[in-house]
Amino acid sequence: LGQDSLSSIATAFASFRKIKREQGTEYPGGLLVIDELDAGFHPHAQKKLLEKIRWAAKTLEVQVVATTHSLSLIEAVH
Repeated sequence: LGQDSLSSIATAFASFRKIKREQGTEYPGGLLVIDELDAGFHPHAQKKLLEKIRWAAKTLEVQVVATTHSLSLIEAVH
Protein backbone atom coordinates (compact mmCIF):
# COMPACT_ATOMS: atom_id res chain seq x y z
CA LEU A 1 0.00 0.00 0.00
CA GLY A 2 2.18 2.83 1.28
CA GLN A 3 5.34 2.05 -0.68
CA ASP A 4 3.40 1.54 -3.91
CA SER A 5 1.55 4.83 -3.58
CA LEU A 6 4.77 6.62 -2.65
CA SER A 7 6.50 5.41 -5.79
CA SER A 8 3.48 6.43 -7.90
CA ILE A 9 3.49 9.92 -6.39
CA ALA A 10 7.24 10.26 -6.96
CA THR A 11 6.87 9.06 -10.55
CA ALA A 12 4.08 11.56 -11.19
CA PHE A 13 6.18 14.46 -9.91
CA ALA A 14 9.17 13.27 -11.96
CA SER A 15 6.91 13.31 -15.03
CA PHE A 16 5.78 16.87 -14.26
CA ARG A 17 9.44 17.90 -13.85
CA LYS A 18 10.27 16.42 -17.27
CA ILE A 19 7.30 18.12 -18.92
CA LYS A 20 8.17 21.45 -17.31
CA ARG A 21 11.77 21.16 -18.47
CA GLU A 22 10.72 20.27 -22.02
CA GLN A 23 8.03 22.96 -22.35
CA GLY A 24 9.90 25.75 -20.60
CA THR A 25 7.87 28.95 -20.46
CA GLU A 26 4.96 27.24 -22.25
CA TYR A 27 4.45 24.88 -19.31
CA PRO A 28 0.89 25.45 -18.02
CA GLY A 29 1.27 23.60 -14.71
CA GLY A 30 -0.52 20.43 -13.83
CA LEU A 31 -3.04 18.57 -11.75
CA LEU A 32 -2.27 15.50 -9.64
CA VAL A 33 -5.12 13.52 -8.09
CA ILE A 34 -4.20 11.11 -5.29
CA ASP A 35 -6.71 8.61 -3.92
CA GLU A 36 -6.29 7.61 -0.27
CA LEU A 37 -3.14 9.62 0.43
CA ASP A 38 -2.97 8.18 3.94
CA ALA A 39 -3.12 4.49 2.92
CA GLY A 40 -0.43 2.46 4.63
CA PHE A 41 1.40 5.36 6.27
CA HIS A 42 1.91 6.12 9.95
CA PRO A 43 0.52 9.58 10.90
CA HIS A 44 4.08 10.94 11.31
CA ALA A 45 4.99 9.69 7.82
CA GLN A 46 1.79 11.23 6.44
CA LYS A 47 2.84 14.66 7.67
CA LYS A 48 6.33 14.27 6.18
CA LEU A 49 4.81 13.15 2.90
CA LEU A 50 2.51 16.16 2.93
CA GLU A 51 5.49 18.50 3.40
CA LYS A 52 7.27 16.94 0.40
CA ILE A 53 4.12 17.09 -1.73
CA ARG A 54 3.63 20.77 -0.87
CA TRP A 55 7.22 21.54 -1.85
CA ALA A 56 7.04 19.62 -5.13
CA ALA A 57 3.63 21.05 -6.02
CA LYS A 58 4.84 24.61 -5.48
CA THR A 59 8.09 24.04 -7.34
CA LEU A 60 6.43 22.33 -10.30
CA GLU A 61 3.23 24.43 -10.33
CA VAL A 62 1.04 21.39 -9.77
CA GLN A 63 -2.32 21.50 -8.04
CA VAL A 64 -2.82 18.42 -5.86
CA VAL A 65 -6.22 16.99 -4.99
CA ALA A 66 -6.23 14.08 -2.56
CA THR A 67 -8.70 11.96 -0.66
CA THR A 68 -8.03 10.77 2.88
CA HIS A 69 -9.67 9.33 5.96
CA SER A 70 -6.89 10.59 8.23
CA LEU A 71 -7.94 13.33 10.63
CA SER A 72 -4.29 14.13 11.39
CA LEU A 73 -3.63 14.66 7.68
CA ILE A 74 -6.68 16.87 7.30
CA GLU A 75 -5.55 18.92 10.30
CA ALA A 76 -2.04 19.22 8.85
CA VAL A 77 -3.44 20.59 5.59
CA HIS A 78 -5.40 23.26 7.41
